[in-house]
Amino acid sequence: MSKIVPIFLLVSLLIGCSSINDSSPTKNDNTHNQLQETKNNDKHFKGDTLETTATVEALPSFLSSTKNGQVSQIYGMVGKDIELLQWIPCYCGCDENSGHKSNKDCFIREMKENGQVTWNSHAMNHAECVDIAFQAVLMKQNGASPLKIREYIDKQYKKDGVKATPTPMPSA
Repeated sequence: MSKIVPIFLLVSLLIGCSSINDSSPTKNDNTHNQLQETKNNDKHFKGDTLETTATVEALPSFLSSTKNGQVSQIYGMVGKDIELLQWIPCYCGCDENSGHKSNKDCFIREMKENGQVTWNSHAMNHAECVDIAFQAVLMKQNGASPLKIREYIDKQYKKDGVKATPTPMPSA
């Protein structure tokens, strides 16, 4: 009997894992901005939502789905410090999954000449993206240079197995 229980648990686990299917619809299925392509097609990671607003001050409506008000505040902070975040890498793995070049790309896909902003929902689902942006902006507000901020972020987030985005170093 004692040998049957572990075998039963193992078989149950294998059956349960093999039947996991991510075919459940998301609440954004009807949003034409939602991307469903993978990096194989040179598109953003499955599930990222893009939304264009008239200005950087107008935050995207997808933020209303978050229960964490701090995420919305950080999106607002990012909108005001885009230049800084283009020098700051991300360590969530978005380089491999989404083709991001810096932490800015986790929040903003494009800034148009007419002031319109195409926001990316990627950071809403990755604490590393939000934490890195928050720390970088806070350090800038406290007088740190982009180079010092970059060095700090690299030191804090560099981990074995997690590749940083290919972000250029800021000048001194």
